[in-house]
Amino acid sequence: MRKLNHDFDPLTGLMILRVCLQKENEWMLLCCFTSNRPSPLI
Repeated sequence: MRKLNHDFDPLTGLMILRVCLQKENEWMLLCCFTSNRPSPLI
């Protein structure tokens, strides 16, 4: 059980979660930027 806790370090999990959230925010910003960009047709 101790080895299991060592493999999944809460701090590492939080760091990975932060990176994932940061990437998701960047992706959402990119999507918003591209969707709000005026289309060439107009």
